Amino acid sequence: MTVLDKGGFLGMEHRKDRIGVIGIGSFAPFLVRGLIHSGLRPENIVIGERGHQSAALGQALGVNRADPQTIADTAATVIISTSSNSARDAIADVRWHDDSLIVSVCAGVPYSILQAVATPARVVTSLALNSCEIGASPVLLYPSDPRAALFLRRLGEVVPLDTEDQMAPAIALFCLHTWLHRLVQDAEDWGVGAKLPPNTARKIAAANLLSAAQILLHNQDRSPVEQIAALATPGGISETGLSILARENWGAPLLKALDAACTRCMSVGEEVKKFTQTKSSRQ
Repeated sequence: MTVLDKGGFLGMEHRKDRIGVIGIGSFAPFLVRGLIHSGLRPENIVIGERGHQSAALGQALGVNRADPQTIADTAATVIISTSSNSARDAIADVRWHDDSLIVSVCAGVPYSILQAVATPARVVTSLALNSCEIGASPVLLYPSDPRAALFLRRLGEVVPLDTEDQMAPAIALFCLHTWLHRLVQDAEDWGVGAKLPPNTARKIAAANLLSAAQILLHNQDRSPVEQIAALATPGGISETGLSILARENWGAPLLKALDAACTRCMSVGEEVKKFTQTKSSRQ
């Protein structure tokens, strides 16, 4: 681990091969581990130098640490992983280069606010799940950018969005990742009550989710409803449980949760706009 000096200890001649990360919040460690998992050498990663988590991450993974300007000078691709209200200033406070690509993973922050202060750099907005640390995350991308897409493939399968308005519902669907953990926990608890060892119950429940996901992605020409029809034969074990779920209308709370998550994501964007306007008016 090296803490770079203001002049850029690594130099600029190899900056196209380096990745920078500004903002070491709770999600940044997953990103850094994902980049290393993809084959990127730790010495080609430069993270923000501030904070206890930065020091711990640098020590554990052998990545470099530097101030934001040095990161921009020594890495052509820079991930912004700050809080939503800090994202604009994290970009505005840095002098960027013509070949700089800025990838914001700050959920809900509008692309237009970031690109406005990034000249001459190119900005894209993105989001991944913690499974990016093993290269297994869907990775949102807006706007479409071939260089960004190539880079983000290190973290998983890139899902390009056509318009910025699609970002909020896409992020809401990302919440399924967390909620499915709760589903597995509930299934594990039931399995333990039915005398299965906890690890066995968890493995069966999680593997079923993985299996369903893989078959749905493999057969994208067939809808989930068509898959269910093929699996839940009348009078069978699956159909017995499925009929109870249908009778209890178990999809209703899920739709409400998705609506709430989407609304919250859009409100984050509005809060960032108001915060930016208020701050600008005071300057």
